Amino acid sequence: MFVQRYDLQAVASARHYSREVLKRWRSEVLLDDLQLMLSEAVTNALIHAQIDVDIRAKFLKPNEGAAAIHAS
Repeated sequence: MFVQRYDLQAVASARHYSREVLKRWRSEVLLDDLQLMLSEAVTNALIHAQIDVDIRAKFLKPNEGAAAIHAS
């Protein structure tokens, strides 16, 4: 998922993206914490760094339900 700088409405889209990814991976138990961290990271990048944000999801340990969503 790509978010253009200054698009603060896209923070909600990033949360929706993370929810859909975790549902697909059956890892909803991680949802609240992951959405909070992702919202903060995307908001900080958009406001303070004033940069575009690329969000990628990766399932780290399928047997343990570990997932990572990277915002850069």
